[in-house]
Amino acid sequence: MLLTLAVLFIGQAGLGGTTVVCILLISTFVKTQMVADYFMGLKRTRLIWRAIVTVYLLLVMSLIGLAYWLSLS
Repeated sequence: MLLTLAVLFIGQAGLGGTTVVCILLISTFVKTQMVADYFMGLKRTRLIWRAIVTVYLLLVMSLIGLAYWLSLS
């Protein structure tokens, strides 16, 4: 909940830059892993299912980071 509020306040403040984007992507990764572990119940499943969700998340976040990086040029 605190990470979500932090993202909200960063957005409301209009902060930007590479550092802010990296912090937001890391907080999104942490939040999504927590949702996958507890809400989806993947904490008690085999490693393959957790790996699938993690790899998918890293792929999406990498594409978002790549899009941001390309927009800077």
